[in-house]
Amino acid sequence: MSIVSPILAALRWEWFRISRRPGFHVIMSMIAGVVLLILLGAALIRNDGFGVGPSAFPFLIFVALTLVGPFLALFLSAFAFGGEYGWGTLRAMQARGMPGWQVILSKMLLVGLVLAVVWIVSWCLSTVVGLLAGDPDAPPTILPFADADVSWADTALLYLGNLLAAIAYMSLTVLLCMLGRSATFGLAVASAILIAESTVYPVAVFIIEAVYDFNLWDYLRWTLRGATSGLAGRYDDTNPWYFVPVVVAYIALFCSLSLAVLSRRDLDGGNG
Repeated sequence: MSIVSPILAALRWEWFRISRRPGFHVIMSMIAGVVLLILLGAALIRNDGFGVGPSAFPFLIFVALTLVGPFLALFLSAFAFGGEYGWGTLRAMQARGMPGWQVILSKMLLVGLVLAVVWIVSWCLSTVVGLLAGDPDAPPTILPFADADVSWADTALLYLGNLLAAIAYMSLTVLLCMLGRSATFGLAVASAILIAESTVYPVAVFIIEAVYDFNLWDYLRWTLRGATSGLAGRYDDTNPWYFVPVVVAYIALFCSLSLAVLSRRDLDGGNG
């Protein structure tokens, strides 16, 4: 209890801070709006006579979270670290005897819990809507015009992998915040990395394959973007479970580097 109690106290304090940021409520409202609009659209397709299976509803939400999940993790991480360096609160907490690893752990636990809640609520809501509005006689297809079958077990696995991918980008953002001593720096660089990966990778793969007849994805799949894409079922020849240890290793690496940076740098006392 001597270790758990300070972490729980820090976790409550972090929730108090982040829950009072207007940007946090705006982003969470946007995510809720996206989920509800997708479910409403799927239900309207069902009412128009298309045979949409119940498991298609959670899968549609999974597709949406695949796109917005990493960005949600980036912004939540920036909110968790926002103002800490400028106000000097990190140094104050350490001066009171709180180890640096507890500071980082409490912030990452909070962001991870918020992400998990988003994923769980989205799964439960989409499952209920799918069971109520889906066509029980329809095959478990993604959409009426899709060929691939997606069962409940497949969707659950994809959901788990998607959550791990978001946590991986959260860990990367935390590391960048520690390196740049700024939440703005961490958010900007992490966003640039994510956008660059999303745009440069497909272009590079297309050019290399067209010019040299060489599949670059065989090597890119072990990068952070490649491994998280594998968790989302990007590679037909590789089971998504194979990428779970890779993504967990990235998370452990980023967390270890964050602690190492914090322990080897002097913290400013703040501007106020």
